[in-house]
Amino acid sequence: MSKYRLALVSDISQSHITAIERGNSQPSFYVLRRLLDCMGVSLSEFFCDEDADIIYPSPNEREIIELLRGLKPESERALLEFIRSLK
Repeated sequence: MSKYRLALVSDISQSHITAIERGNSQPSFYVLRRLLDCMGVSLSEFFCDEDADIIYPSPNEREIIELLRGLKPESERALLEFIRSLK
């Protein structure tokens, strides 16, 4: 992704992105989060040790997790049973 495109989608100025890139500015947590979200990188991936054996969920898996968090416990159990039946 170009710096121009990143600036557009993140709503962070291109000059600010350049300053961060050159080490002339440190991004706030908000700015870092916006930039990473636009690049499809989670905070944990960004700060992770490269040698760590971590499995990152795909976009579909993330959506499933978010949907799951909104369910009542009995619905959660029913969904889990359904998913197990698909194997």
